[in-house]
Amino acid sequence: MHLQAHRRGLCTHVPAAAAAAAAAAAAVAAQQQPWRSSRLAQQLHNRHVNARGRVCVGAAAADALPLHCLPSGLTVRHTSTPAEVQFLYDEQYGERCYLQHGVTIAPGATVLDVGANIGMFSMFAAEAAGLQGFVLGVEPAPLTAAALAANMQQHSSWCSSQGRQLARHAVVAAAVGDGSQTEAMLTVYPGAAGWATLQRDDAEVLHNMQAYLDNLLTGPPAAGSTAAQGWSAAQRMLVSCGRWVAGAGPLRPLSRLMGRLYVQLVMLRQAEAVACRMVTVSQLIEQHGIRRVDLLKVDVERAELQVLRGVQQHHWPRIQQLAMEVHDVDGQLAAVLHLLQHTAGFSSVVASQDDMLRGSKLYNVYAVRS
Repeated sequence: MHLQAHRRGLCTHVPAAAAAAAAAAAAVAAQQQPWRSSRLAQQLHNRHVNARGRVCVGAAAADALPLHCLPSGLTVRHTSTPAEVQFLYDEQYGERCYLQHGVTIAPGATVLDVGANIGMFSMFAAEAAGLQGFVLGVEPAPLTAAALAANMQQHSSWCSSQGRQLARHAVVAAAVGDGSQTEAMLTVYPGAAGWATLQRDDAEVLHNMQAYLDNLLTGPPAAGSTAAQGWSAAQRMLVSCGRWVAGAGPLRPLSRLMGRLYVQLVMLRQAEAVACRMVTVSQLIEQHGIRRVDLLKVDVERAELQVLRGVQQHHWPRIQQLAMEVHDVDGQLAAVLHLLQHTAGFSSVVASQDDMLRGSKLYNVYAVRS
């Protein structure tokens, strides 16, 4: 009886409480990104995308972006929130999320980073590959590409001052596809640079975020479990979607609704469309004279299959390893696995899902040659 009354009372107050929480979260988001509260973002967009829609990345764009100091001491530019930057750092330098299931970066390696964001993996790869290596970072979002270029240069100078030798690097401001288009419209999210996509799917974003919140609200994973190491990073990632969700305690149904409303009312409503040029992996290989790709890393938010289809058959033997995030929408995971095993000819192909993402449509795929 008491439990049923509590549930009825909770349901009665959910709409008002959730609306208040969403409004509070929006205010938090604005405080986290004061540089976007002015006209700066639109001015930078107008300045760095010309009349034909082509991206013109310049130093002025990056100089206006906010700074964040990493635990290593390196200061980087970003286009979202400090919480997301810290999450990206932990993913690469802590969890080494792309170096799983036999995937490695050896000294002298050439790494192609498709969907490089602000460059966290590119910087990590440049350190691992060393002086004889080469890292090519590719990012379509104009402001994020500006941050990527600035961060790679700053990282190089910072490491040199410490006597550390890095791989050569280059940055391309473009989206990567199958070659059927030369230009496209990219959806970007000011609150989450990693959500930028050529294939917007709000329903999938909500589904994945709901699964993530459900796993997070279940409580910390047991010590020693596969999810234990990523727990603190998961909590930090949640900060970028509203700290109030994590503090909900026993009110998990309300917390889930609040999280969903935050994504709907704040994150998704901030979406903007920007023009970007399109290239293929094969075009990048030819244009940069790459004879061997030791690692192809792909994180392109639902356009994974198009990226792989943009590799010409005679280029596949040059690609030795692959690590990518796959959104399993409309059977895409099965199609990716089939292509990697049969068309690309990798001897080992593994799909895995992080414990904190169980129930979502997000998977990581790793492929290596024998």
